[in-house]
Amino acid sequence: MDGSCPLCNSDLESSLHLFMVCPFAKSLWFRSHWGVRIDLVAFGSTSDFVNFLLSPPFLVNQCLGQKEEFLLYGAILCDMVWKQRNQVLFVDVSLNVDGVSTKISCLFSEHNIPKGSTTYQQVPSSIQTWIPPPGMSFKINVDAAVGPRFSSIAVVARDRRGELVFAGSMKVNTTLPLLAEVEAIKWALSLAPAMGYDCIIVESDCQYCVHLLNDLAERPPWKFWSLCSELRSFLSVLDKVSVMWVPRQCNAVAHTLAKWSLSCNFFGPFDFGNYPACFSSIILEESRRAL
Repeated sequence: MDGSCPLCNSDLESSLHLFMVCPFAKSLWFRSHWGVRIDLVAFGSTSDFVNFLLSPPFLVNQCLGQKEEFLLYGAILCDMVWKQRNQVLFVDVSLNVDGVSTKISCLFSEHNIPKGSTTYQQVPSSIQTWIPPPGMSFKINVDAAVGPRFSSIAVVARDRRGELVFAGSMKVNTTLPLLAEVEAIKWALSLAPAMGYDCIIVESDCQYCVHLLNDLAERPPWKFWSLCSELRSFLSVLDKVSVMWVPRQCNAVAHTLAKWSLSCNFFGPFDFGNYPACFSSIILEESRRAL
């Protein structure tokens, strides 16, 4: 080995280069929802970089939670860069900045559970299946599946008997998991006024997105600022509509439809009788449990 960086082959490998100077790493930093231009920050040593992760200058006036989120993202990014470096060096895989960026965002979404946030409704994590809505209300389950060039979002509306009211999927032009999840919630909220039920419950398994929409004191990332503000305003005038977090196992029907649509590149509303088999089986099983 000649000692050059295996990710760019343009400079000698070092910790500073690998995580901050390498074009591959710089691209990943810029794709974060902070849009970090890591090349504009001067690092004299790795300790400077650690201090940057612990106390980023652009978040100096933000709450501790924002800084903890950035530290989590930075730790995940560095781990993924190191793993990609080893795969290139020892397994001879090709660089895939889109795939790595998507994986970082997914891991960040999974691990970024807001601390001490109990201001919004959520289904207990001990619940293992979909629960029908009470009385004359109905539920809209939403989810997103992220691909290398675009994402798929799905919405599934059911009444208290578990009977299907509407199911559909849509292609969205983003590969950011959090943005795709928010777009799915936006679609569900746009359908709510025409449903005509006493109460509408939108369920998502993205806890961070649900937290952003319900906790008005939480400042959304700048990439989602406009969309989150729009949805918060929408929710403020829809007093019979709520957005709740549920565990993944309670959101299987929307999760399955989003994944199927992405893999088959098939989008749109689904008429009764032409649903994918993987989707229909979940609907039937959960409707039987609702009776």
